Amino acid sequence: SPLQQVTSGVDRVLADVNLLMHQYDQLEREIQKQEAALFSSDSTPPTELDHQTVTIPYKTLHSIISERNFLMTNYTVVKEALGEDTTPKPSRPLSRQVSLINRSSGTSRVQPGSSLYAGTSIDEITQKFTPSPRKFLSEQTKIAARQHHKEFMRLDLTSDLPTMILEPTKGGNGVSTMKGPGHSSADVQMFGDHCCCRTISSYPPKPDFHQRMGDPICDRYFVKLYENRIICGLADGCSWGERARSAAKKACKAFVLYMNANQKAPKNLQELGRTMLEGFADAHRKILETSNEAVWEAGTTTLNGSVLLRASPGDLSMKKWIFVSCNLGDCKAFYYSKQTKKVRDITLNTRDNIQESGDPGGRLGPRGDSKPDLRNLSLFWQYCEEDDYVFIVSDGVYDNCDLRHQGYLPKDFDLPGDTWDDVDPKKVNNMNCKHVEGQLTKVIRGLGDNLVPSDICVAITDFCLQITENSRQFMVNNPNSRLPKDYTKYPGKVDHTSVVCFRVGEVSLSYDQWMGK
Repeated sequence: SPLQQVTSGVDRVLADVNLLMHQYDQLEREIQKQEAALFSSDSTPPTELDHQTVTIPYKTLHSIISERNFLMTNYTVVKEALGEDTTPKPSRPLSRQVSLINRSSGTSRVQPGSSLYAGTSIDEITQKFTPSPRKFLSEQTKIAARQHHKEFMRLDLTSDLPTMILEPTKGGNGVSTMKGPGHSSADVQMFGDHCCCRTISSYPPKPDFHQRMGDPICDRYFVKLYENRIICGLADGCSWGERARSAAKKACKAFVLYMNANQKAPKNLQELGRTMLEGFADAHRKILETSNEAVWEAGTTTLNGSVLLRASPGDLSMKKWIFVSCNLGDCKAFYYSKQTKKVRDITLNTRDNIQESGDPGGRLGPRGDSKPDLRNLSLFWQYCEEDDYVFIVSDGVYDNCDLRHQGYLPKDFDLPGDTWDDVDPKKVNNMNCKHVEGQLTKVIRGLGDNLVPSDICVAITDFCLQITENSRQFMVNNPNSRLPKDYTKYPGKVDHTSVVCFRVGEVSLSYDQWMGK
């Protein structure tokens, strides 16, 4: 009967909670015993704690699991420091620990039989967890970092947004946070069937080396998920190297954290747009503050900052999902309708000249001096339906879908001219936009009807790998030669390639998913 099903479900929850509480008590007791042995040989271990059945709200399960993982980490550190860790080491490379809530796949760089703490003293272990001193910023750097705030406050951009009332955020400080990637290609990072992120490098591996050409990857993503809202930042560092990577990392993190701290202030979409522009200004400030004495030492980056939320033209009785995207540079956002099964480019005309992929159209960070390049700073918005998909990509994706990089010429479309430079730029942009949308639609349709964000991320990045295969082979076989610009023989563009995809709808996980079952 329904009553029996509910009763059995409640009993199952309580049994799992009691198990967690029991493990919590055991871990606390073991840590206290190890600390007593470590710091005071005369200390008496604490008495055994009493266990009893308790009723606990479902909302606190996440906190209990996080606390348990924290205790287990501390316990492992103390045991290894005392040399009492007798756990057999695996014969293969250790897998990276999988969170019960936010799962990532991949392997660790820790070698078999090695330990992060073995053979070190307590002082050395403690220093690993001691934060580095706060960086000193000169007054000149502080002034330069804040003087361009007004340039981001573009009323002409926010006035194009509808004046719809925003639904208040649910879920407190958020359900989960996702950020990455590492230095080189990474596997997917996902949160249930709600959100997935993937970043790869389509460059070939360096000869006799574990990294790829073009490393470190200069794409960075930072995503914050709430019950009824998703905030996302995707940045593509301009050029190569650690400065570009650092700028991208600072930008997407600063934007998302600024939105997280100020998201209660905006009450309608236009106010949200102003807050997003302020988030971009804060991201620019953070980049400049990474420099030492000269602000030009900081890197530059493009940035797409987006929010998916519900809003209503009236009293929130007719709420609709709306995706709002603030874009600077050449990252792009696309919308896939489950009803029409078509992809639509939300961020139109972010790059006017498809012939010049080296110019992103705008960037955060110092451009000659401390001033940002805001040429194509734009705000976009898109109505969405439940279970539709929105995905944000770096230029490493759509450059591999455009006409030029796939080896097409004007004559293939009965147009006059030998190259695309001979064709009207507006016409080329319109044709290219439709071609990119068609390519991405074809890729997603090939996945069938049972879509999840991870499938979309993998399919799009795999498509980019496949189309650049000939280029990679040439670069491996001819390490001292420049890749020919013959897109009929070597289609695509090797690059850092990122996709962040999320399903439109409220963010929630089933009980078994929360418990990692």
